[in-house]
This record gives sequence, C-alpha cells and structure tokens, in this order.
Amino acid sequence: MINKPINLTEILVEQVLNEQLTNRTDICTCPVCQSDIMAMALNNLPPRYVNTDKGRAIIKAGVLNTQIATDLLTEVSKAIEHVKENPRHQEK
Repeated sequence: MINKPINLTEILVEQVLNEQLTNRTDICTCPVCQSDIMAMALNNLPPRYVNTDKGRAIIKAGVLNTQIATDLLTEVSKAIEHVKENPRHQEK
C-alpha cells in the first residue's frame, strides 16, 4: 500500500500551537485565529514531506535538533503575535 505524503511540519506546528494555547492565556482560541496562526507559521517554515512511518520517525527525531525546535517555536510565536494584533474573527 502506498501512503499519501504528508507535511510533517504541519503536524509539528499544530503541536507547538497546542502547547502555546495550553501555556498562555493571551491567545484567542477561536478556529479563525488558530487557522491563521497555523498558516502564517507554515508559510515561514520548510515543508517536510514523508510517506512512511520510518520517514516520520526520522523527521520527528530531527525535531529534537535544537535548531528545528527553535525555528518551530519562533515562527509559531511570531504568528501568534501578528494574529493577536490583526485578528480576522468577528468581535463578540
């Protein structure tokens, strides 16, 4: 069976965003803001496509690399700040 390639960076950005949503109280949790944060961060990070479990394991192990982890957190944090200043969601 051939697996469909997935962008593992997307999964990793989502994990970092979820950690930030858990640890911070100054982030809007609406779906529009979360989607905007994800899109902005992903546009500033290189894609890492894999189509096997072995490929996923190799990339995830690479996340332990300090630079990759730093890049993920940096881009998610920058996106959070941008979306906080320029939210597209409807005011309640």
